[in-house]
Amino acid sequence: IRQKAGGMNIILKPDVDREAPVTFKMEKVPLREVLRYALELSRNTARIDRQAITIVPLPVGAPVRTTSEQTNRAKSLAVKLSSIRLESVNFNETPLGDVCMYLAQRSGELSRDRKPVSVILGVGVDRNQTVSFSLSNVPLSTVLNYAAELSRNKIRVDSYAVIVSSRIPVAAPTQDL
Repeated sequence: IRQKAGGMNIILKPDVDREAPVTFKMEKVPLREVLRYALELSRNTARIDRQAITIVPLPVGAPVRTTSEQTNRAKSLAVKLSSIRLESVNFNETPLGDVCMYLAQRSGELSRDRKPVSVILGVGVDRNQTVSFSLSNVPLSTVLNYAAELSRNKIRVDSYAVIVSSRIPVAAPTQDL
């Protein structure tokens, strides 16, 4: 994203859902990537040119595009998730949102680089859905997979974060005519 001294122009097309709630936390991530995650979570995409960033709705069923750099970063993050081992976890009717926050925090404490892994809950994921399970001496990737599976979700390891998304496709908002 090119930003001039006076700021940048952002255009929202009329059919963009301006009320789509998006909440996530990321640390030390390039602005372009933060924007990409915000757009994906709000089911939008952007066209970037020299004059402005134009936000448009993501077509229903459109695949998430990745570059080779993003693919390489995702592979590195997957290795990191497999290398972080948790001695034990015990979740008893714990909300999925709390599980993800705990795992992100522990990843920062246990990883060699001391950088937490961002875990983002996507559209259609109920952060209050509870999960119960206990595991011992397992990689962080395994814990994330169980949390997703038991809450009827799935995970995707992306370039800068783990995205927890609904197994059920979320329909695009409809407009009244």
